Amino acid sequence: MKLRTAPLWKVLLLVIPFLGILSIGLALFPQYSPQAAVAAGVLSSAGIVASILTVQLKNWWSQIAVVNVALLFGLGIGLRAGMDVFGEGLYWPLSVVLLFLFAWAIPLVAPRFSARVLKEQLAPETRIGRGCLTYSLGLIPSVGAMSYLVQRLVSHSGLEKLDSLLVAVIASTVAIGAAQAYSHQYWAKKPWANQGDASLQRRRE
Repeated sequence: MKLRTAPLWKVLLLVIPFLGILSIGLALFPQYSPQAAVAAGVLSSAGIVASILTVQLKNWWSQIAVVNVALLFGLGIGLRAGMDVFGEGLYWPLSVVLLFLFAWAIPLVAPRFSARVLKEQLAPETRIGRGCLTYSLGLIPSVGAMSYLVQRLVSHSGLEKLDSLLVAVIASTVAIGAAQAYSHQYWAKKPWANQGDASLQRRRE
């Protein structure tokens, strides 16, 4: 369902439960945090407002806001899980945040490389890309079984942080990869590019 063309009530029916689930994950994993709960509330409110603006105004900025809210939830969950494993130092959060910002900036600083990275994510041509895609598709139906096995392993081996490590790696990787993919696609639709093309066309005429 496209937010821009769907009725507002359908959008809210989809967005509110989705943001609620992400809020629970951010606030409660790996343990409850009042600060994370506040951050989840702020992000959820921003996501709802951005979704309404996307339906009503159908502009580029509100779409960027909706995407960023979802990605920031994933990034936040990954950061909290990683800090549970690596401690409260700045190495983990600083590295992940810088990679996230770099992923958003790739289409601006290296558009050809960004297009190649996006192509490898969606329709991989190299052996490494095909291997990653095959692994990802095979992982989807195995999530439940993996969760069970992880819990069994944790309970019997004393690796109390293994579940946090898995969540940290998966959530951060997905957030960073999705940031690059969405940035590349939305950057091509930036409104000032169309205005510049129109001005150039008028000058030629």
